[in-house]
Amino acid sequence: MRFLQVGVGGMGNAWTPILAESPKSELAGFVDVNPEVMAAQAEKFGVQGVPCFTTLEAALAAVPCDAVVLVTPPPFHSPHAILAAQAGKHVLTEKPLADTPAAAKAMVDACAAAGVTLMVSQNYRRSPGAMTVHDAVHRGVIGPVSDLGHVAIEFYKAVNFGATNFRTLMEYPLLLDMGIHHVDLLRFVTGADVKSIYARSFHPKWSWYHHGDGLTMTFELTTGAVGSYLGAWSSGGKETPWDGDWRLQGPLGALLWSADGITFAAQDGKAVETLPIPDFPVSGINLVVQQFIESIEAGVEPPTSGRDNLRSIGIQFAALESIRRNAPVELAELGLW
Repeated sequence: MRFLQVGVGGMGNAWTPILAESPKSELAGFVDVNPEVMAAQAEKFGVQGVPCFTTLEAALAAVPCDAVVLVTPPPFHSPHAILAAQAGKHVLTEKPLADTPAAAKAMVDACAAAGVTLMVSQNYRRSPGAMTVHDAVHRGVIGPVSDLGHVAIEFYKAVNFGATNFRTLMEYPLLLDMGIHHVDLLRFVTGADVKSIYARSFHPKWSWYHHGDGLTMTFELTTGAVGSYLGAWSSGGKETPWDGDWRLQGPLGALLWSADGITFAAQDGKAVETLPIPDFPVSGINLVVQQFIESIEAGVEPPTSGRDNLRSIGIQFAALESIRRNAPVELAELGLW
């Protein structure tokens, strides 16, 4: 499958070698506003012959391709996805899907109307740890999935992307950029959607972000379970993994997921078991690309399709609305599905 990579710097460093080296993919071209970045990346990854373009329109007109990969800031995802769909190309996009509910719905609708696949790279749910937690929950280690009682997630990192990076400048950076990983993981490991959410943002005095990089959320799942989230992107000291620290509580006990591994602690306190994390043959972005290609070949909807991802990014949008209202928000209010 021939891919145009739109956005070459930053996270593009993770995508280029995968697209260039996978036996099932070929790098058809680079698209980036900065020709110097494209030239440097082509040399870095040994793909000096790859055609380079400063607009997606020019690339689509010049080179044969099957799909585009969008590795650009969120405001560009929807217009680029719609342009690709109208050209009959499949779309694989970095998270988050889009920057507004209207933009997210528009790109999902455009790809559906064109009959092309739209998939979101929710690579965190494809990590060995996440897949192990998912399997443990769904095989009933802490009890039936329907009896899950509550979930607690904590995330602390001190990440300085630089003064001019879009994350440093954007409104609610943790919620609107990184947070999509955690709320999508929540849906993945529990098998449930979020019904309602109450969120608040805070801005530590020492933070280098221009807006609140701290976030608290309480939520109710469609199964009746409840949960909480607390995190900040300017929290130094003892940091959590990028996945965060998790506690999932069921009638048989708690499943704990952190940098120390995955542990089951029985309800009666008498048994503690460390769960082995298998060595999955394919994971992360490699698995994203594999599933994207395989779903197109089989003519089926991929995992984390655009349609499904509306229920993940909908959590973000509902949380943002909750912050603005200072009140709980029902996800059904958004009208995304």
